[in-house]
Amino acid sequence: ISLDPAITLPSDTSARITAASLLGGNYLELMPGAEETLMVAGDVIYDTRDPVSLTDLLGKAVFSASDAQ
Repeated sequence: ISLDPAITLPSDTSARITAASLLGGNYLELMPGAEETLMVAGDVIYDTRDPVSLTDLLGKAVFSASDAQ
């Protein structure tokens, strides 16, 4: 990805693909860390997280509610 040069991210930033809504669409979520050193052009984010599926979460909530009855 390319970011505006005015945006600075710590070197321990993590990334994950996140659902925008139940209707679809995804976006890349960047979660800044606490390091004082900053990323520079060409750096790689190695800390990635598994995406969270809103439909999977909704399905789990629905089925766990029906199991409780």
